Amino acid sequence: MAIGSALLLGCTAPLVGPEPSASPASFACPVTRPDPQITPPPIVDNAPPGILYGNAVLWVGLPPGGEALLLRQPDGAFSRKFMWWRLKPGRLTLEAKRLDAATPLVHGEVDQAYGDSGFQATGIAFSSEGCWEITGRLGSDSLTFVILVKEKP
Repeated sequence: MAIGSALLLGCTAPLVGPEPSASPASFACPVTRPDPQITPPPIVDNAPPGILYGNAVLWVGLPPGGEALLLRQPDGAFSRKFMWWRLKPGRLTLEAKRLDAATPLVHGEVDQAYGDSGFQATGIAFSSEGCWEITGRLGSDSLTFVILVKEKP
């Protein structure tokens, strides 16, 4: 069962998740790591090697090692941009789910100025450190990955 979730659509969307059902201290975050054996399609041509994760419809750039070391913003959130590539036309939407604790608040931005396919920049302001599952959706297709958000020392 997902502990906290938020659907991120359009510009900026604040959302609240349910109460936790697991202890963060006893939770091992199953971070997603790209498979070096899988070659991204030619459209994904400007991302650094070793960070790309994807399928037949969506590709995303992940933080190295699955851990996002982020600075705490003045509002307390941890913000990160994600690079996406859409291999078919459609509007990208995101869903963020905290796997190891409740999600007090999540903000997301999916800039629709990038057109119907190809590169798409997005941003998520995570409300706290922890294990987060993010799903990108393009129509009925989706790509899900897990990252560990930590405060940068």
